[in-house]
Amino acid sequence: MCRARAKPAELHGGTSTSLEPVGIAIGYRLLTGDDIAEYLPWLRELYGTSFRRIAERYSGLNLETDSSVTSAVNINVLRAVRDTSGTSIPIRRRACFS
Repeated sequence: MCRARAKPAELHGGTSTSLEPVGIAIGYRLLTGDDIAEYLPWLRELYGTSFRRIAERYSGLNLETDSSVTSAVNINVLRAVRDTSGTSIPIRRRACFS
């Protein structure tokens, strides 16, 4: 599903939406919330039910999910991280919880 529907995108380090430093470009493919709603409706359902309850349990907060189909659930498919010279950098696995 991701290979067939995901659209190419790129995140540049140093921008307000990136945790990476300036000079890093992360190429990825984006499966939008609209595609998820159409092709993976069960995932959208989990987002509003089971996944939300898990997040509430671990955060100790009452949470609401985003009602926007477009932005609520997205899938970012990462293949490689490269610096601006094109050199491949190993992808670090990290979990971020806020």
